[in-house]
Amino acid sequence: MSEDKRFEALGSDADTIVVIATSESMESPSNHYESWSEDIVFTTKGKSFRATINCSLHVYSGFEASLDAKKEITTAEYRRLAAGHEPEDVPAIRKRVKERASADAAASAAEAVRPNCPKCSKKMKVRTGNFPAFWGCSNYPKCDGTREKR
Repeated sequence: MSEDKRFEALGSDADTIVVIATSESMESPSNHYESWSEDIVFTTKGKSFRATINCSLHVYSGFEASLDAKKEITTAEYRRLAAGHEPEDVPAIRKRVKERASADAAASAAEAVRPNCPKCSKKMKVRTGNFPAFWGCSNYPKCDGTREKR
């Protein structure tokens, strides 16, 4: 899943992706949130780039990634930096991203009929993460109302 988000942060058109370094993880005091950055090199449309991907993992909202500090580099620099690191399986990632987009479209249609929160009556939204999808109050964290998603 993290590879998929990294791929989406790059604009979904990367031909190769190689993670060359990862910063130390920082956790929040409540342990509900963790963040780190990855130094990567990638190719797209015949050009080579170096970039930083900022990553975060939240218990309730899941994994997120955003692109930062993208810089074009030479092919020789790409090869030097990528040497000794395993490249990501881009075709498999591209397939998963496409499948998830289809699933997300179906979920959006189903979400059109969102239930109201049993605690505060505000609209609920689908929450995902390490657990099966469920309805969570859109007013979270002020309200922690949940419902099983059927």
